[in-house]
Amino acid sequence: MRWLLVLIPLAGCVDLGGHAPDASPEPDGSLVDGGPVVDVVLSGLAFRPGTVEIPAGTTVRWTNLDAVAHTVTEGSPGGSAARVFDSPLLSTGQSFLWRFDEPGEWIYFCRTHPNVMRNNVVRVF
Repeated sequence: MRWLLVLIPLAGCVDLGGHAPDASPEPDGSLVDGGPVVDVVLSGLAFRPGTVEIPAGTTVRWTNLDAVAHTVTEGSPGGSAARVFDSPLLSTGQSFLWRFDEPGEWIYFCRTHPNVMRNNVVRVF
């Protein structure tokens, strides 16, 4: 039996030990509407990294690498129905982007897995 291993580069998302880095990722050089992009992956029923700190004008791109669908939903489970951002269900390989133009702190979670994928933070300075 032959196996084919396909590696997809995700610079700065996971270290060689298989753990998400503790520090916020640096913008990857991509531009959305002229601003930098920071990547967060959804993997192993977790957002990696769980907290990002970015300058205003930065876009966060969440990409689902899990085999199950997820959302990226601002707020806390059971909180207000009015959300600043709320992605549709993201299948494997799909991404959701949101540009943060104002300083502040946004907590977010996954609507389909609110007990394990919650209390994630984007801090904008």
